[in-house]
Amino acid sequence: MKDLEEQEFRKRLEEEEEEVQSRLREARERELAPLLDLGETSRRAGKESSEEASEEEEEGEPSEVVLSEEQMQRLQELKNVYRRLRKEAPSDEVEAEKKKVKKQIAQLLGRRRKKKKKAHLKEARQKTGAEAEGSLEILKTEERIEEEKRKERIRKVLQTQRGDASSRLAQVMEGRGVAEYKAPQETFEEWMKLPVDYCGRLLLETRDTSAVKTGRMDAWKPPMMLRKSTGAREESLCMFLMVEARGPAFLVYVCPDDKPRKKKWSLAALCRKKTSKHVPPEEPKNWKYLCSFVLDNTGEASEVSMTNEQSGAPYKAIRISARMIAPGGESPPTSKVESPDEGSAFSKAQLALRSSAFFSGVVSADTEAETLEWLVVMNGRKAFARYLSACKDHSQQPLEPVAASLFNLGPREIVLQGVPFHKEIDTAIFTSINLPYLDALYCGWREMDTKGLVTCLQHVPRAVRKLDVSANKLGSSVLKVMADFCPKLGISQLFLAENYLAAEDVAGARGIANMVASADPLLLDLRRVDITDEACRAIAAELRNIDQPSLVPKTVSVGENSISTKGLKVLATAIAKTLPRFKVLCLPNIPQLTQGTLSEVLKEVPLMRPTQLSTGSPACPFRSLDESELPERCLSLPAVLSGRLFVETQATAADWYAPQAGTDPFLAFFELRGSALLRYEVPPRSTFSVSKKSKRLSGSPLGTLSRSFGTGLCGIMVSSVSLVDAKIRVAGKKITSMQSISKTEVEVWMLEAESQEFLNEWFRVLTIRRVGVECNTIARTTKEALHPGVGQYCTSCFRTHLDLGGQPLGLGQLTRVFGGVCEDFRLKSVDMSSMALDANVLKRLPRTAFALVELQELDLSFNSISINAALGDLVEFCGSAKICARLVLDGNPLGDSEEVALFVLRLIEHRIQRLCLNACGLGGSFAAALCKRVTEESRQFPTLTALELQGNAIPEEGMKAMLDGLIPRCPALKEVCLFGNGFETIGRFQRAVQVNFTKTFYETPRKCAPLKRLVTKKPKALRPPTEAKSGGEAAKPKSPDEYAMAQKEALEFLKNQDATGARIGSTPRTVGT
Repeated sequence: MKDLEEQEFRKRLEEEEEEVQSRLREARERELAPLLDLGETSRRAGKESSEEASEEEEEGEPSEVVLSEEQMQRLQELKNVYRRLRKEAPSDEVEAEKKKVKKQIAQLLGRRRKKKKKAHLKEARQKTGAEAEGSLEILKTEERIEEEKRKERIRKVLQTQRGDASSRLAQVMEGRGVAEYKAPQETFEEWMKLPVDYCGRLLLETRDTSAVKTGRMDAWKPPMMLRKSTGAREESLCMFLMVEARGPAFLVYVCPDDKPRKKKWSLAALCRKKTSKHVPPEEPKNWKYLCSFVLDNTGEASEVSMTNEQSGAPYKAIRISARMIAPGGESPPTSKVESPDEGSAFSKAQLALRSSAFFSGVVSADTEAETLEWLVVMNGRKAFARYLSACKDHSQQPLEPVAASLFNLGPREIVLQGVPFHKEIDTAIFTSINLPYLDALYCGWREMDTKGLVTCLQHVPRAVRKLDVSANKLGSSVLKVMADFCPKLGISQLFLAENYLAAEDVAGARGIANMVASADPLLLDLRRVDITDEACRAIAAELRNIDQPSLVPKTVSVGENSISTKGLKVLATAIAKTLPRFKVLCLPNIPQLTQGTLSEVLKEVPLMRPTQLSTGSPACPFRSLDESELPERCLSLPAVLSGRLFVETQATAADWYAPQAGTDPFLAFFELRGSALLRYEVPPRSTFSVSKKSKRLSGSPLGTLSRSFGTGLCGIMVSSVSLVDAKIRVAGKKITSMQSISKTEVEVWMLEAESQEFLNEWFRVLTIRRVGVECNTIARTTKEALHPGVGQYCTSCFRTHLDLGGQPLGLGQLTRVFGGVCEDFRLKSVDMSSMALDANVLKRLPRTAFALVELQELDLSFNSISINAALGDLVEFCGSAKICARLVLDGNPLGDSEEVALFVLRLIEHRIQRLCLNACGLGGSFAAALCKRVTEESRQFPTLTALELQGNAIPEEGMKAMLDGLIPRCPALKEVCLFGNGFETIGRFQRAVQVNFTKTFYETPRKCAPLKRLVTKKPKALRPPTEAKSGGEAAKPKSPDEYAMAQKEALEFLKNQDATGARIGSTPRTVGT
């Protein structure tokens, strides 16, 4: 079949080439026609015109056209373009351009295709294609058909996937798969466009290591001779650096005034009596950009233990080797001559560092905890370099979700969702990451089998909090594998949805029962795994045979399966008897099970508590967002942000910290864990000597910081955050011990950073974390659940996507969330679709919600936004962003009125590039009113680039008049989508605009539609009609032919069932007699 299709394709290409050559020959002849005798040409014109007209009517031949000089010039240009395209390598884009050029040549020459002459070829192609499709359909097996349906469903799921894990899940676009990673140029301007992933102060030390003895005796030289020969390059450096991690690069800032001071000795000073020295408070410094470096295949970062020469105590540091990046993207020169002004700003050591192509040394932070965090950040960049190298070796394109998750702090979340499984690339990623734990590992929609999953999990870190392997090719064997990996990796949340686990079989039922009865994981997701009533009976039987079930409270979700009331009763009875401390069994999106049926089940199963059955989705527990959490609990949570800050303490009750009770600022190390802000008392290192080879000063704490609240560790539970005079004012209740928080003492800390960017990052993170605590308090007070989008956004504090769609949000939580959004300059997209937003909610939306950001998308589709709503407040809310690339208002009942036209006009006035008004009930009155108001306006709307008006009822005349008035005043408007308005063509406009009549919007809400797995159901066994009916007679076929046909169908069913059982690993059933 493939050979036949290739032959037809070649014939079609040859015919098109012949047609183009003939047209080009005819055009060349017409070019030479003006050079002939004009009189002879005029005499023949009358005869030839009548003959060609008759031939064109009969055979579709083109008529002779006299071209002007401009048309001749245009024709020659098209010919040159076509000749150039023929010389290029064949590809789809080149073929499309060739067809366009051919079409333009035909239009210019006034020619039409010869339809009748090529009709037999077209009919033959149609017949051949129909036969090929029919034969292909016959050759398709049930497994192949099921696989195609599965891929189509997965593609739709990926199109509707809107959330991102810790701001790192890339949005999967329609028809393009996962977004590809685009490497920025190696310039300072491009690095500054990327967000700051981590920032802090480091101490760089380089040692003289060139005097190491080599293998040959004659190559060895004394150290003094090496210093004389190599010059200043071998001098040891010791300097403070402010380092920012932006994407794959590290930007280095230095303080030009931070130079070592030499001690001045005098006899008078030695003879004086020793007096107490007053150390002035340290002030923030001004940092200036010096250079950039990357950790690629040429660099490394590893942990080392160094020793303080004064005290002899060891401390942790990072040995680093990296490649420097020149300011203009070129390779750095070996030596660089600075101008007098520039040279005076930096020291010789700083200029030597910037002029080097590669550098190596030892860096260390102020505390060992921060040093280890920096090591993790650098290892993430190194893993990214190895990921790019592995993709290059295996001819794969690097993808955005993987790159973004490796840039994340840690990285604490590895996002491989939607990324095709590749064994070598996955091994390169996990073997290069050296982490004690992972918050989440997303491996869904990867077409991965059980063997591939085992290969992937063999190289992950020691602990994984959340593992998502949804929508893969995992069978019942994965249950035994995960039963071994869950205790080993400490997995607390396991998502196995959208996999065929064969729950009706013995192995599948036993594996599910063991997973439900085991201690790990605490949350088990078994949605859309083809659990039926028979599977519930098999699982219940296996649960009764378990000898030592776990006593840990557990949550299991079996929603979106084919479970009825009978199967639920059997399963609930087994769970209630076997697992007395079972937490909740979630049954979302099952039409047969409602609150009434659950009440009946609870009556028949008295051991089951009402709280153990729920029709809602399981709530994934978030990290600590409760201000009443114990300090010991907060200390066990990961640090969201950490670094050195200047602080002024102000106690409102007793003066509880005597050494630093004044208002003078001092330097300390801070960490944000949960809702607690912790402060470690570390002496500042304001002065140092170049001759020293250690970073530790005498009297400074060594080793790890003690986890006790006293002189070394202080903390407050954050209650309010504000920005006052370039300082952050943080107030909260004082932490007195590991188990108690003061109810009366409230402390106020005034924080100031060494750079304004670092201060802004701290203020943003503290504000978002405080918003999460307030929303959690409101949820507990009103007895409602914390919105999942709010919890995800406020726990990580580094998400660029706020996903609130699909679930209503209370007014209290809505107000608090957007109070934090106003300070979030990292935010890129907001999803507020299907939230039932009405006039009361719209009035509460802040008018300056997005004043600090440039939004890529704001989705307000499928809400209750109408004329009666507060449209003025909505305009201020949507238009508050610096720029909004896409505003979606699809599915809102706006209606057909002049008020809606005024609302749309006010939206266009703001900085919105693509405005989507699909299926909003717009009509002729709206178009006329908008046309009138636009023509009355004398100003232009320069930001609008696309307008979508699909699925409305605007007539063609009204649409034409509205666009004629709108296009001249929108110079950047390039695309208009008009599908579903009752017409398929529209006239020309004053300016060339792309008019699209293809459907590109969703008619139903994506968030509310439940996803059900498409599985191949086993056909029912055909029973030969030999059993007696209820009336007493045996049922027999009416004729011998029908009886023979029934036997034939039974034999075919047995063969198909044997093949199906061998494919899915189950025992085929037998046909009853």
